Amino acid sequence: MSSRDVTRLNHIDVAKRALDKCIQSQNPTDIKAGTYPVILEPLAFEEIITMLGFYAFSARTVNEKRSCLTGKFGTRFFNERFTLYDNPLNPEAFPITFDWEGTVKRNMILVDHGVPLQPLYNLRMAKIDGTESTGHAIYPFMNFIATTHIAVQPGDRSFKEMLRNIERGILVSRMWYVNLIDPMTMTITGMTRDGTFLIEKGEVVKPIKNLRFTVSLVDLLKSDLEFSREVELISPTTFYSFRYPMGRFIPYVFFPEFNFSGVTMF
Repeated sequence: MSSRDVTRLNHIDVAKRALDKCIQSQNPTDIKAGTYPVILEPLAFEEIITMLGFYAFSARTVNEKRSCLTGKFGTRFFNERFTLYDNPLNPEAFPITFDWEGTVKRNMILVDHGVPLQPLYNLRMAKIDGTESTGHAIYPFMNFIATTHIAVQPGDRSFKEMLRNIERGILVSRMWYVNLIDPMTMTITGMTRDGTFLIEKGEVVKPIKNLRFTVSLVDLLKSDLEFSREVELISPTTFYSFRYPMGRFIPYVFFPEFNFSGVTMF
């Protein structure tokens, strides 16, 4: 949870939420690897959805035909519930008006009800394609293109309402060590952390040991997913000393099938 204004943060609620996670996570039990319905909390969902902006929308990866969106722009590719923005000028986040090459930024729609709209550019790739930079250069003098202020359009139901519909599934608080396996399907792998719980009959019933997941982000975003109406502002601080204002509005997300490919002892 983040805010531009420290007075708008309820420190007691934040501390209580962290403490509750610690208490609820004690003595986790084993669970078999497999495919489960899952709810990802905003911190967990942010960890994987930002990879779409880095690997899929970059004009460099699109041109080199190593993006899952090569040839897909302007067509319905994801579930129509999925709308994705890049809003670097949003005053409620951590706005910034230019990228690392000095190009002016603007608010953009990246995916409109399942339809990806266009690649994103820095100066180098814009010159190659005969167009203009969209203001998405990161790391000057290097050909990296990425989003920094994504926002996922929320849904209609609350997190608790989404939870009540799950007969048996898993709630994930956070993920880490997420890496790309196959860019053409956006297959990624990583680990859960900081609270992984079993859901039974619409309730969180007990903590479970951390799991490895291996999933296709393309398949997940095409599935019968659902987003909560609650969103959280997340400002990542752990990306290899990446000192740049970032603010991302992320909801809870439900996926009907999420593949957990391995188990741990902790």
